[in-house]
Amino acid sequence: MEEAQIDPILARYQYEYVSPVLELGPITAGQEWSITIFLANRGRTTESFDIYMVQGGLHKGMDTLEGRNSVEPGHTGGWGVGFEASEGLADWEVRWARIFVTSKNLVPTLQYWVVDAGGQTPPVGPLAAPFYVPPGGFALFDVHPSVTLPPIGPAAPMA
Repeated sequence: MEEAQIDPILARYQYEYVSPVLELGPITAGQEWSITIFLANRGRTTESFDIYMVQGGLHKGMDTLEGRNSVEPGHTGGWGVGFEASEGLADWEVRWARIFVTSKNLVPTLQYWVVDAGGQTPPVGPLAAPFYVPPGGFALFDVHPSVTLPPIGPAAPMA
């Protein structure tokens, strides 16, 4: 049985936060979806993170700086991106975030909303209100499970 390989960039991380799936609705020319993710460091040491935004089941290359992101104790770090109507958002689509961190001391939040060409949130419509994912809204996984069990096989003969 072949052992699963871990991406070398992600090997430095201990945990992965996964956001809820974000359903982005259609927008018109001159509008864009904006997504921001912030991580607050509640610990005593500088911690690192890497964020991948996934569209459907495909990583779209919207990752951060591949492990060169860090947050000092008591500070926040973040990432944001916008998607314009001309970039294929004429219909509903889904996106979700995978946030790799070196410690649970990095606490994530996510917000997304629609802005118009002038950078202002549209004053009316169902997409005007921002959507917020609080820290408890993320699933948390171990990147490197701490216990690996060997395969079960036949018992060895007793001597």
